[in-house]
Amino acid sequence: MKEQAVLRQAALEYLERDRPLHMDMLEPIRRGQAEILKAGPGGVLIYETRSRTHMLSAESLEAGKALCCRVEQPYLFVAHDRENAEYFRGKYGFQTAQECWAAAYLGNVALPVPGDIEIRRLGEEYFEIINANYSTFSGEEYIRDRIREGVMQGTFRNGVLLGFAGIHPEGSVGMLEVLPEYRRQGAATALMAAMVNFCLERGCVPFSQIFAGNEASLGLHRKMGFTIAQRPMYWVMNND
Repeated sequence: MKEQAVLRQAALEYLERDRPLHMDMLEPIRRGQAEILKAGPGGVLIYETRSRTHMLSAESLEAGKALCCRVEQPYLFVAHDRENAEYFRGKYGFQTAQECWAAAYLGNVALPVPGDIEIRRLGEEYFEIINANYSTFSGEEYIRDRIREGVMQGTFRNGVLLGFAGIHPEGSVGMLEVLPEYRRQGAATALMAAMVNFCLERGCVPFSQIFAGNEASLGLHRKMGFTIAQRPMYWVMNND
C-alpha cells in the first residue's frame, strides 16, 4: 500500500504539469480505475482497467522505453507524444497511431441547455438508432455496454431524438452524433452541454479526445469552454 501511495503521488506530480493533455490518465487514477505501473521524474505508465489500455507519458523516447520495458503486448496503447507513439506502434505491431487533441473542461459551472430541448438517458430501445449512426469504435457489444452502463444521453425536441452522446470506458466524453436531419440546429451544442453537466453531477472532470482534422469538433469544444492541450496525443491501435 505504501509503495502504491508513493507511486500515486509521483504520478500526480508529473501529470499535473499539463492537466488538459493528461486528463485521460489523471481521471482514471482519481476514480480508482488505474493501476500505476511506474512513475517518476521521467514519466508515468498506467494500466487503465476499464478500457484495458496502457497509457504512457514520458519526457523522452529513452524514458518511454524504460517505463515500458516489461509491457509485452498491450491490448491498446496511448502515448502522449509522437516519438513514443511511433516507436511502440512498431514494437507492438499496431496498425495506427491515431493523432488526437486532448480537451478538458476545467471549470465547475454547469452549462445551459436550451429550454426547448430535453435530456434523457437512453436505454436499449435506442440501440438500433445509435448503432446505425455511430461508426467510430463501432461494434454492437460496445454500444450495448455503454447503454447498460447508463452513460448514453440523448437530446429531444418535442419528443423527437435529435442526437446522442456518451462516455467511453476510460471516462472520456464521446460518441457524439447529431442525426442528419437535425444538424445545424444547435443540437451538438446542447449535447455537449448535457455531457459536461452529466460529468460534473457525478464529480468527474469532463474530457475528450478529438481526432486530428476534426475542426468542427475542436471548435465546438472551444465554444463550450474546454481547454485544448498544446500538443497532440496518440491512440496506438489496430483498425479493426
